[in-house]
Amino acid sequence: TLADGLKNPSGVAVDGSGNVFFADQGSNTVTEILAAGGYTMVKRLGTVFNGPWGVAVDGSGNVYVSDYSNQVIRLITASGNVSTYAGSPGHAGYGDGANAFFNFPTGIALDSMGNLYVADSQNQLIRKIAPGGNVSTVAGSYFVAGSVDANGLAAQFNTPQGVTVD
Repeated sequence: TLADGLKNPSGVAVDGSGNVFFADQGSNTVTEILAAGGYTMVKRLGTVFNGPWGVAVDGSGNVYVSDYSNQVIRLITASGNVSTYAGSPGHAGYGDGANAFFNFPTGIALDSMGNLYVADSQNQLIRKIAPGGNVSTVAGSYFVAGSVDANGLAAQFNTPQGVTVD
């Protein structure tokens, strides 16, 4: 059964058809639970995922995964192909643009324009990945853990874990 195989489930997302997707950090998998019942593995790629954390699904059936220990955001296309969407596998860091790095990304969420927001936990930031792959910092002070209510880069977070959009 599904419950027998869970080792540390985390991020959850639901697509337009009611199918549920979740990341399981302990088994390094992303699982899809079909709305009609039963479940299937979207991909079981222990050599690709290393502590998948957050999950988001777009209107085309593409699944985005924050691959926590690999320091990247992965994309699983509707046809099942897995690729690196943003970041550099195995390289923690910081930087905006098309060649940005992440430092243990956790929660992720998509907005209606296709922008993906990422809680970049160890960088203490909230980041945005535009549909073309350009990464920018939305809020937080790079590598400064704190608790300051402010706008944009003046805000401070202490290991942000989740993010959502309305």
